[in-house]
Amino acid sequence: MRTVSWEWLRHLAVAASLINVAAAAGVTATKNRPAKKKTAAKPAAAPASKRPRTANPAPPAASREALLRAAPLPPGPGKAPIEWPGTEFILRLAGDISGQQHVESKGGIARITPGEYWLTGWKVTVPDPQGRRWTARGGVMGAPSMNARLLLRAGQTRPVPLGGPLGVALTPVVQGRTAMFTMTFVGPLGDRCYEVSVDGKRPPNPTLTIYNEKGEVVDKTLYPFGCSFMCRHSWRAPEGVSGKLRAVVEADWGPFFLTPGPGVTFEIAANASDEDPVSVGRPGPEFTLVEPEKAGSLTLSSLRGKPVVLNFFCGCSWCEDVAAMWAKRPLPDGVELIAIWNDVETATPAALRKFRARTGFAGRILSDPDHVATLAYRSGECPKVWVLDASGTIRHVNASRTEPAERIVSEATAAVKPGPVAAADTIEAN
Repeated sequence: MRTVSWEWLRHLAVAASLINVAAAAGVTATKNRPAKKKTAAKPAAAPASKRPRTANPAPPAASREALLRAAPLPPGPGKAPIEWPGTEFILRLAGDISGQQHVESKGGIARITPGEYWLTGWKVTVPDPQGRRWTARGGVMGAPSMNARLLLRAGQTRPVPLGGPLGVALTPVVQGRTAMFTMTFVGPLGDRCYEVSVDGKRPPNPTLTIYNEKGEVVDKTLYPFGCSFMCRHSWRAPEGVSGKLRAVVEADWGPFFLTPGPGVTFEIAANASDEDPVSVGRPGPEFTLVEPEKAGSLTLSSLRGKPVVLNFFCGCSWCEDVAAMWAKRPLPDGVELIAIWNDVETATPAALRKFRARTGFAGRILSDPDHVATLAYRSGECPKVWVLDASGTIRHVNASRTEPAERIVSEATAAVKPGPVAAADTIEAN
């Protein structure tokens, strides 16, 4: 599911400082290129069994950068080649010449007219030594940053990192003995990696490892994938584990090298409660959230007297399926249909209007940028649908996010009790 979050920026910023040097040397080098010198034959490589082994080998060059070469060009209009041998790639560029355009390579080479561009998206396919084909897709969220600016002029040569190395942005939110982690994979151009696949299938799941202050492993679990590679995962501290902890994410994605970094620290209080506050028969946790499409906010308790259906969405295809199903099967009059949007990057009025246009969803949409409600309802893995009766008591929650949308909606609808709930039907919390 939907981080921003969704770092690709840092590499291009460094590369940009080399442009002037390359520009001055590019044309001169091609005019006065000295004859190639013969070099002595290289000694045969040592057998694989005798080669020194490294704990963290560097990724292949093709996984780190494409090379934009705009020189030398003849006078007048021409095409600048983008070369990335051994790969196939597609770039999405916003330019000063022809606006938005797609540039697709053939044999690892693509050509564009020299000018100023903003790199807004990319897709790269790289083979590994075992013959498997790895594909990564990504792009810059929102307005392209300065580091995604590509100025292509005659005489220039510059590297452009695509598909790696990828960093990990990991954000924990703690409530009681549970920490909900939001994870996104980011590159050096301010981009986000939306997807990685190997031979058309998802790669191995990342591993989330939890360390204590002594550096000892206290837990290890596989991290689930979510929408657009933004993953959310609720982790519950094992019995006896508390204090300051550190979470680190690791993954082996072949040529798309992942740099996990030191991870993030968080704390589980020694006296934190293990009690699960959200279950059928208990009051739904209170919240006050902003409604991006309106100038105001909504508090859950203000809806007392009405049944409420809460949908936790991130905007992924599964969420869209549930939203579209609500359009096909509207609820009875007097029932409040609400979507709580837990991806801060796409909780904008413009993005939500597009979501409504695609799905026909007519309920109110609230933004949960700090994941307060998402964590309170244990709904990091969406779509999650909760039904509260008119007294605010939880009556239903879907068992699995992977259920068909039709089943999720029909079961939630069946749990709705229209109108005020009689006092005898109200369940008191302990």
